[in-house]
Amino acid sequence: MKIGLILNNFSVSKDRNYLWSTVQDTVVHYKYALQDVSVFGCASGFRNSIINTYFDELYTSTAGTIESQHNNPKLITKAINSCKSHECEKILFINPYYRIKNFDFLDSKIAMLLEDKEYAEDRIRSRNISFDFLYGPTDFISKAWEKQPWNYKIQEPSQNLFSKINNLSGSRKILREGSFFTKKDLSIQEIKVFWKSNIKYINH
Repeated sequence: MKIGLILNNFSVSKDRNYLWSTVQDTVVHYKYALQDVSVFGCASGFRNSIINTYFDELYTSTAGTIESQHNNPKLITKAINSCKSHECEKILFINPYYRIKNFDFLDSKIAMLLEDKEYAEDRIRSRNISFDFLYGPTDFISKAWEKQPWNYKIQEPSQNLFSKINNLSGSRKILREGSFFTKKDLSIQEIKVFWKSNIKYINH
């Protein structure tokens, strides 16, 4: 099963160019863990030419624009289309500072992120689905993404994402067919980069 990995929701400025090293290590982590994977990046800010070799495609936008403030929906459209052209059966959205170690979710129909001690019903009631972790069939995610345009009046990107998926399948179906995982369930190693010489690794 080929997976399209979309690293999204991150920004790299010229004075923090060293962040690309962390992103690069994340790409290597998933290429090793998933084996059959195509990797796409959707980022804001400064582009590093060296990192291009680690991605099948890397899309960047200008930091501070309405696109970057909304988690680059146009770039994500390009990444989803690239997943289709690479014949990926599933898509995994992931924060590049999250390195998953437990891949049991790969058997799920669709998988989403929960906060610790949060119930799935509460997540759906809050009407937001996190871009930090989302996994599902390429055709489903593509249809959900294309069915309605991005609403730039909604300030929170995760609510836009919920609206797209809910518009296609409905809340009850999301609860019935979806699997929900916390960072602990996924055994995520979360990287906090405060400065080049100050990086903390948090194991959930």
